[in-house]
Amino acid sequence: MRRSMKKIACLSLGVCLSVLAFTGCSNTPKTEGTVAEEGNTAGKTNTAKTKITLWTGQRADYVIREEKLAAYNEASEDTEVEMQIYTEDYATTLELSFTSNQAPDIFQVVNNAKYYVDREMLLPLDEFLTESEIARYGDLFGIDQVNMVDGKTYTLAERGITYRLIYNKDILAAAGISEPPKTMEQVYEYAKQITEWGKDQGIYGFAIHLKTPASVGERVIDQVGFRNGISAYNYNEGKYDYSVMKEVLEPFKKMYEEGIMFPGVEGLEIDPLRTQFAAGKIGMYIYGSWEPAIYAEDGQFPAENSWGVSTIPGIGTETPMGKTDIKNAGKSWGISSTSKNPEKSWEYIKYMLSDEYMTEYHEEGYGIVVIPSVAEKAKAPDMAGMDGFAMSTDLDKIWPVRPDTAGLSVEGKNAYDTYASIILGAIDMEQGLSELTERYNAALDKAERDGVTERVIITDFDASK
Repeated sequence: MRRSMKKIACLSLGVCLSVLAFTGCSNTPKTEGTVAEEGNTAGKTNTAKTKITLWTGQRADYVIREEKLAAYNEASEDTEVEMQIYTEDYATTLELSFTSNQAPDIFQVVNNAKYYVDREMLLPLDEFLTESEIARYGDLFGIDQVNMVDGKTYTLAERGITYRLIYNKDILAAAGISEPPKTMEQVYEYAKQITEWGKDQGIYGFAIHLKTPASVGERVIDQVGFRNGISAYNYNEGKYDYSVMKEVLEPFKKMYEEGIMFPGVEGLEIDPLRTQFAAGKIGMYIYGSWEPAIYAEDGQFPAENSWGVSTIPGIGTETPMGKTDIKNAGKSWGISSTSKNPEKSWEYIKYMLSDEYMTEYHEEGYGIVVIPSVAEKAKAPDMAGMDGFAMSTDLDKIWPVRPDTAGLSVEGKNAYDTYASIILGAIDMEQGLSELTERYNAALDKAERDGVTERVIITDFDASK
């Protein structure tokens, strides 16, 4: 059974240095953000075959990706695909690969298509797409700037990532808490209660992985804001106002200041956080729908306790009217603009996005597939926690692209780094947010004048719809 092989497979990955050099291997132990994991290619290399390289920033689905890749290589008479998995520095490493002429043929698209198009990193897919393939994606095809730029298609839909609060049921019960928090005020209160109860056992109420502010900003801070209808970019007016983020950041800042968060969050990465949660040392955290696969019995970090999933809490209310952003719903894989084998690269992308591949991917709990032809027939995965991450029209939506996620160039410290500094007390809250508002609006004004970025204005935008 595939999932029972997961722990063995993860331990047997080849480890390669990645940030400064993209060739050569090392026995250096794997550390988040500094290494790449290189996929097995069925134990053989046929020199007569064309080699295609694929890069991804996600390793939670390594087992199914690698098994499917091996099957493809075995069946193919002329193509050999090699998968390399990069960790938290994936986005930076990918851009460095283009400057050093060592870019892959296929890469996982984590930013909006416009970001890569502006940097001349993506190849359009239009020449490969048939009418039936276009129709297969329905409304998820041709989302402006997400997967289509200036009328050209650069990537297609695959999975959608939802975000929820994850909590340790055993810890909450032992600390005298009967249910997960419904408000961020309760998150603070419960985290304090848990810490007071369990600190002498090394148990703390809440955690975030501030070693990677971009991940925390996009997957935690933004999502709490979105669920409460709060966005630093005002779509109705087409300008930034970071002052609204104060009420989002305050509970995180307060938990850090009072020692309620797990110690050392300023240097904590996501895998060490997961390890501590699995071991029963963290009460709650917020993250994405790939987490159940991590904590499964044969997952990367099997949970040693009972855990659950709840909606992201409201701010000052138990019934927030906003909706979290379904990440990556309009994008998946792209072909590098430097690829010497775009046709063969497309054939492999088409294979990965096929109904057969994606149905199996969804049903085994590796991710929530949003391709309509798959979503209509795929069975719900039989995996603890996945039901809590299921997409809901009441909880989730695809938010419009913000100028800063479409390649806006801003001087000085970016928003996510600033959020981290505010939480850690290194920057005054009001001053930091005020400076962000000034710098981001100045950058948008300049980009609009220069014709680099379009100002997004949606006069009837409603965060609850």
